[in-house]
Amino acid sequence: MLDLAICLGRFQPPRRAHLDAIRLGLARADRVAVVLGSCQRPRSPRHPWTPGECQAMTSACLSPDELRRITFLPLPDRLYDDDLWIASLRRAIQAAAPGALSLALVAPLPDPRFPDWAFLEVPPLEGPEAAEIQRDLFEGGDPSGLDLPAPVQDWLEIWMETSEAAGVREEHRYLQGYRKAWEAAPYQVNFVTADALVLKADHVLLVERKHHPGRGLWALPGGFVDPGERVLEAALRELAEETALEVPREALLAALAEREVFDHPFRSQRGRIITHLACFRLGLGPLPAVHPQDDAAQAFWLPLAEVEAHGERFFNDHQDIILHLSRLGA
Repeated sequence: MLDLAICLGRFQPPRRAHLDAIRLGLARADRVAVVLGSCQRPRSPRHPWTPGECQAMTSACLSPDELRRITFLPLPDRLYDDDLWIASLRRAIQAAAPGALSLALVAPLPDPRFPDWAFLEVPPLEGPEAAEIQRDLFEGGDPSGLDLPAPVQDWLEIWMETSEAAGVREEHRYLQGYRKAWEAAPYQVNFVTADALVLKADHVLLVERKHHPGRGLWALPGGFVDPGERVLEAALRELAEETALEVPREALLAALAEREVFDHPFRSQRGRIITHLACFRLGLGPLPAVHPQDDAAQAFWLPLAEVEAHGERFFNDHQDIILHLSRLGA
């Protein structure tokens, strides 16, 4: 018997193959760590359930004896820092199973990022993808027709009556309409946006989004690049339109420290959106005044030390971007 088997997944929602992987781990190891990925994300059609809710759905499918040997480990994504994600996972495993010497990854394929772990092979997830299940749930509203374990269906039937479910369904309808508007294009459309990351005295400038998608979430000032506009000009324009930051243009340009492209395929649920980011490092001193305008319900300065603790408040990959670039300049 191994000391610990490790099952990785988003469990959004748990499917039969997830349970098969957990039970294989229980058969081959003293304990199982179920790593719930993509935690600290705001509710959305792609991440409708919190880690605690994913754990509750999974636990409902397992016996008390099985649960006594299982540890659930919520783990945030690190979209642009794979080494940091690996280190975070290893630290979480070590804290959950101190002294464990023989570890194994339960997965369809070996993962070269963990060469020191054994490998327990399970078949790939079969049936509808998570995105299809989520779409059918938010459009049909009836979990009983989904290809899911019965306890998960029962849990979802209750959850679908909550205000949280209503909010996700509203966002889903908006996104469906947005994507449908581009269906007539003869090829997949790639959108280009520009964002501004303004750092000052260990603070970052953020806005609260006023409209869908991500209404009420925190974001970097930014938006789509206008026809005939260069991306840096678009970033400066969006920064002015959304925050009215009281810093002269010349001072901003003098503080321009990095320009980087962020292009994770799943960074936006509207479609493939590639953003060009301009990072302005304004140094020390008092925080300049800001005034929310345009698509921003609020504009405010957030201490950088608080960014990592509020992943569930950030729009798209904006937390990942801030953490990535703030570390580069540390």
